Amino acid sequence: MTKYKILLVDDEAEIRECLQTIAQHSDLEFTHAPNGEEGLKLILEQDFDCVVSDIKMPRMTGLEMLMAARARGRDVPMVFVSAFANDDLCHDVTNYGAVKLLHKLDLMKARECIQEAIELGHELKAIHKSKDAIGEDFIQILNRTSGVK
Repeated sequence: MTKYKILLVDDEAEIRECLQTIAQHSDLEFTHAPNGEEGLKLILEQDFDCVVSDIKMPRMTGLEMLMAARARGRDVPMVFVSAFANDDLCHDVTNYGAVKLLHKLDLMKARECIQEAIELGHELKAIHKSKDAIGEDFIQILNRTSGVK
C-alpha cells in the first residue's frame, strides 16, 4: 500500500490535530509544522504529496511559504485552510498556485481536498515528465486543471 505524505502547517496545534483526525486514513502519513518557516524547511527537506496550511500565521504566512517553496522549485500541491476564507482570498491563493481554499468551518471536507490535491500532484508530475509540458509551469497547469470550492 502506498503511503502519501501530508504536511499539516498551522500555528494552532488543535487545528493540526483536528485535520489529522478528520482526514485520517491508512494511506496517509502526517507530519506537523507549527508555522510557515518550519513548514518551508520541511518542504525543502522532504517530498510531500500534499501540504495543508493555514494562511495567517506569525513569522511566515502560508502564502509566503507557498511562494518561497515555488521559488525554490518545490511544486507540491497545497490546500489552504482559513477562518477568513472568502471569494477574494480564494482568488488570491489560486493565483499563487494553491489547489483549494477551505474554510475552517468546513474542515469535514479536508479528506476530500487532500485526496484531490494528491491526485492533481501525481497528474502534474506525469505532465512534467511528458514532452508536451515542456515550458509550461506549475501554475499554468494548475489553473488549467483545478477548480476552487
